[in-house]
Parts: sequence; structure tokens; C-alpha cells
Amino acid sequence: MGYAIAHGYCQEPTEMTTTRFQPWLCHRCGYMMDAASGVDNHAVPKEDDVSFCLNCATPYVLHDSRWALATDQERRDFPDEIKQILVRAQIAVAMAPWGDLSKRDRTE
Repeated sequence: MGYAIAHGYCQEPTEMTTTRFQPWLCHRCGYMMDAASGVDNHAVPKEDDVSFCLNCATPYVLHDSRWALATDQERRDFPDEIKQILVRAQIAVAMAPWGDLSKRDRTE
């Protein structure tokens, strides 16, 4: 099980490889996401990779080319490295002075 980091709509290209997906809304906060970038600069997300909502740090797992909310069992089975990243993401979200409300419930 690897991991990727999800994010919302990108405006500027980055040095990372970004993979586009059908837009999906976070089940917890409603943040709209349409892409994921690997932690390794040029990694492309693959089956069973883990991603997080960058607005609230809710974890998702890639199944059949779609991001699905991680089940309790999947969360328990995350490797320690991914659990540590999840904790860091949750701390960052808790300490952030903003929530990105502009991307919630947006429809195209």
C-alpha cells in the first residue's frame, strides 16, 4: 500500500506528477477534489494507495480508479508510515487558520 496526496483544483503546474480524477466531494467536509499527486515526485496513484483531503485530512483509498472513504479496517491496517502522515495532516488541519470554504459544494 502506497500513498498519494489529494488536492483540489490546480491552477499552476508543479514539478510533481499530478493525476486527474473525476471530481469527488469529501464525505466529511464537502471539499471538492479532482487530482492526486504522489509523495514521490513522479509517482502515479495506484490501486490501494491512500490519499487525504487537504481541507480536513479525511483518508481515502483508491479502488477501481476512484477514491473511496477509508473503512475502519483499512485505517487500522494502514502501515505505520501512513498513520504518521495522517496524524501530521490532522494536526496541520487543526492548527490551520482557515478552512477552504471556496471549494465546498462547487458544481461545474
